[in-house]
Amino acid sequence: MGDQYRIPDKCCKCLGPADTTFEASFTYTSTPMQTTYSLAVPICRACQIEQTRNQWIIGISVTLSAGLFGALIGPGVADWGWGGGLFLGVFIGGLIFGLLHNYVLQPVQIRKDGSGIFFRNLQFNEEFRRMNGLPLKNSDTDPQDPTG
Repeated sequence: MGDQYRIPDKCCKCLGPADTTFEASFTYTSTPMQTTYSLAVPICRACQIEQTRNQWIIGISVTLSAGLFGALIGPGVADWGWGGGLFLGVFIGGLIFGLLHNYVLQPVQIRKDGSGIFFRNLQFNEEFRRMNGLPLKNSDTDPQDPTG
C-alpha cells in the first residue's frame, strides 16, 4: 500500500493467538493503471475454519434461494420456463454472494483507494490504528467506518 503497516500479533477476529494469516486485497483500476493493495492479516485456525464455513453456508443459501425464486417466477416471465428462471436466479444469487463476501463477510475492509483499512473487531481495529499512528475515529474521512 505504499506504506508498511504494523499489525497486532493476534487473531483479527477473536484476539487469541494467530496461527496463520490470510491476504486481504483490493484491486483498484484507474485507466490505464491497475493497483492492488494487499495486507497479510493474522487469524487463528478456529476463526479461519468458522469464516470459511460461514462463507460456504451463506454462499450456497443465497445462490439456492435466488435460484428457487427464479425457477418459481421464470414460467411467468416471457416464456423462460423454470430452467431459464433457475439459471437467472442462480446467476443473480452468485452476484449477491460476491457482494456479501467482499463487503460483509470479510473481517477487514480496504478502502477503494487503499487509504483506509478497517477491521470488524473494534478492539483489533483500535490496536492496529494505535500501532500505526492513525486516528482512532475516522467518521470524518469514511462515513462507513465502524469506529466512527
